[in-house]
Amino acid sequence: MALTETAAQSNKAQPIPSGFASKEDDLPEFLNLQFENINELHLDHPGANDPEYRKRRDYIASLAKRFRETGEVTDVEYTDQEQKIWQHVASRLEELHQKHASPFYLKAKRDLGITNERIPQLTEMNRRLAELTGFRLAPIEGLVETRGFLTWLSYRVMLSTQYIRHHSRPDYTPEPDVVHESIGHIPMFTNPNFVEFSRFIGLGARRATDAQIEELGRLYWFTVEFGLVEHEGGIKPTAQASFRRSESSKMHFRTTSNAVRSTSMK
Repeated sequence: MALTETAAQSNKAQPIPSGFASKEDDLPEFLNLQFENINELHLDHPGANDPEYRKRRDYIASLAKRFRETGEVTDVEYTDQEQKIWQHVASRLEELHQKHASPFYLKAKRDLGITNERIPQLTEMNRRLAELTGFRLAPIEGLVETRGFLTWLSYRVMLSTQYIRHHSRPDYTPEPDVVHESIGHIPMFTNPNFVEFSRFIGLGARRATDAQIEELGRLYWFTVEFGLVEHEGGIKPTAQASFRRSESSKMHFRTTSNAVRSTSMK
């Protein structure tokens, strides 16, 4: 799915249709969310058989649970090893970004203060997002089911993991982690039109049937995971998410009329 560069760069958000408004005090209870148990890593997960990694994941998961109790996001004191994993992946991605990514994405990453040196904290990105679009991030223990994830977008909130992938395979993760979230998805929320698009999807999720949720999820995933933008006569990915979770792999996307369809967030 391709967006026009003008739509992607617009600073004026388009209004949500009447009847779809939401209020801050309408925020749902986190306890109603369904997500994968952090202790049930799939056997093919690189860290599934590493007791130290599982213990670390349990600790970071406890910080997300604390958020549901206090409403405050807790910073993670990342270890030297975790910072080195970030530095490795971020540096390799930077080369691909400079060559392939859209100027819109590159600017968004700079606006959030994301660097190759250290893992950004959700609290830091929240402060910048509040200034830019009023969007927010909330920590969650693991991969959230589709309805829960999309519904929270209607409140200008993205549920984000804080843990990082296993050190044995830094260029790959079978699930979203802080690299995938921070470099891939979060920069998109610096754009007011993308925020409103996400809100509209979320509002639909709040009233959708199970069959409609599947369709909404497919629409959103293909927009954020494979989103493209037209730029100077060419097509570029909007975010690192287009590199997929095998971050070191080369980007491959088709540019035939059958594979790429234009859309606009106006």
